[in-house]
Amino acid sequence: MDLLLTSEQEQLRAAARAFLASHGAPSADRAPGCDPASWLRSCRELGLAGLLAAGEWGGSDAGLREAALVMQEGGAVLDTSPLLSTSLAMAALRAVGETAGGAWVADAVDGRRRVALLLATRADRDTIVLTAASEKGPARVDARVSGVLDAVDADFFVVLGALADGRPGVGLVDADEPGVRRDPLSGLDLTRSFARVEITGAAAHVEAVSPPVMDDIRSRLDTLVAAELVGVIRHCVEALGAYVNTRVAFGRTIGSYQGVKHQLADMYCTFELADTAVRAAAAAIDDSEPDAALEAAVALHKATNSALDVTAESLRLYGGIGYTWEHDAHLYFRRARVDAVLLGRPEAQARRLAALLSV
Repeated sequence: MDLLLTSEQEQLRAAARAFLASHGAPSADRAPGCDPASWLRSCRELGLAGLLAAGEWGGSDAGLREAALVMQEGGAVLDTSPLLSTSLAMAALRAVGETAGGAWVADAVDGRRRVALLLATRADRDTIVLTAASEKGPARVDARVSGVLDAVDADFFVVLGALADGRPGVGLVDADEPGVRRDPLSGLDLTRSFARVEITGAAAHVEAVSPPVMDDIRSRLDTLVAAELVGVIRHCVEALGAYVNTRVAFGRTIGSYQGVKHQLADMYCTFELADTAVRAAAAAIDDSEPDAALEAAVALHKATNSALDVTAESLRLYGGIGYTWEHDAHLYFRRARVDAVLLGRPEAQARRLAALLSV
């Protein structure tokens, strides 16, 4: 498994870093979401929306290696664009061959339409039922999912669920279909938009997929979210490293104190381990290795717990200024906690990882 970056991958990461950073510094006072013109530009100039889309729909046909690099840059700058939600949906469509998407996928790649992913992450709260097309009528989707990322502005949804016979399936639903309702929510992450989505008998395109395909989809989702969390960790380590070398207390920079040095060293090691886990997962998926699902679950578990720990420790090391509204430390703290439950609670992730290890 080759984890070294090629020159093309380095160029992609540098271009994504420069573009995403140009959107401006994160701020608690900014409205959630991004400027539509900026997103359109990122789609057409950098092809960010089409990284994981097939070439026949105008995508880049890139692998998880490349997509994970871009996700990490998005996490590092607290990207407010639909980059993550679009990539999650495209990863699901890529796994089923995008036969259902047609012009919708091409429009999403070009930035003309936005897409969001519906996934039931809480069995006690979320429900998704897919009904395949039959002689009695078209395919239908019934769903109730809370906290859907970027659902407010989505033009269509990619829905992951199960059919009546228990087979996993993927559905595509136009957001303008009768029976689709979206209620905006105030989320912990102040830089992004979320909504509660209710779909009642909406006409859809539904495809049954095999369990291995659904496992592949889940592995891709795990890796993309883990990559963004690694970007959050990296920013915290870099920003805090710069801060402790300029902040003076008792006549010395606080970075010269041994206790602070040890904490920063631990945080840096945490970043390296999480980064390596994500890159290993992306490589395993791209190379269709048999343990790809396990690698992806390890990456998400490691990145989630590391981001939760590092963002909390950052607040403490910044001292009083880190707890102010104007400082961006709390925004990274918030992003880490929301991403940690985007695909299910950490304890559910741990149970899934344990199940994979026991196979």
